[in-house]
Amino acid sequence: MLESWLQSQITKKYANSLGRARYRGPRWIRTEDSAQREDTILIQIGFRYELNYPFAANNVAYQQQIFQYIPQGLAFGLDLSVEQVMMQSLRPYDTTRDLGYIKTLTLAYIPYNKVDQLQLQLSSPTSKLYNNPDPTVKQLFSFVNPNLPGLPQSS
Repeated sequence: MLESWLQSQITKKYANSLGRARYRGPRWIRTEDSAQREDTILIQIGFRYELNYPFAANNVAYQQQIFQYIPQGLAFGLDLSVEQVMMQSLRPYDTTRDLGYIKTLTLAYIPYNKVDQLQLQLSSPTSKLYNNPDPTVKQLFSFVNPNLPGLPQSS
């Protein structure tokens, strides 16, 4: 039931190509309810090759897991309620020239006062962000690329 509801909330916008990779598929994937709330800021989490964008964009089950488990992981890691984390979208980040693949970026809104904590936790593999007690959330966060800044304007 949750999966079918979540899939109905996901919108995809397609592009003919993306940079040098000549990727044909969604330019972004977002939930219908992705409006920014007051006192929040847009953050990004980038994934390693295992969750590259063509793979994630073409696998509905992985899209659903990302939209479901990233808020849970961020909430646990940043001592928030899940309701304080709002998913915005999944987007491609073309790193084919340097890394040979297109990264998946997860964009979400979190309270402004948690940005510094997020930046610190992203760079520390022993942080709560990567050590969630839920094995599914922990596994998803094991694919996070810690080298990507937490703020989209920084990349």
